[in-house]
Amino acid sequence: MKKLLLLLWLAVALGAGAQTTFSVCVSANKDGKCEVKSHEFDLYKDGGTLTFLLYNAQSLGTTQINYKIYRKSSSGSESYETTISQNIESNWNYSWKDIDFFDAGTYRIKVYDSSDNYITENTIQLFKP
Repeated sequence: MKKLLLLLWLAVALGAGAQTTFSVCVSANKDGKCEVKSHEFDLYKDGGTLTFLLYNAQSLGTTQINYKIYRKSSSGSESYETTISQNIESNWNYSWKDIDFFDAGTYRIKVYDSSDNYITENTIQLFKP
């Protein structure tokens, strides 16, 4: 029984250590920390730039990040907008990318690695005056 509990604890601990977080913020500082992290942002009349920040305490473990952006309709359906790719070093534990948005709406961003394996996702709401 003790061995089973130890194995279960070890599996949970290892799995938790590999989790990648995905934050959206106004900008990232030189240490890879989010400045003004949120799920809701106001855009200027002609659009604005947001920063996508990925973090993993161990490493991101890939040489490319692919951000697949979908726009959600008022009915809840999603339509594919674009994919934005970023080349990185596989041993990096954080990476950020500045992304320009021009239209208000709800966006779902799904993140994939260089082999098109799903990593994580986030949803944001953008407003315009």
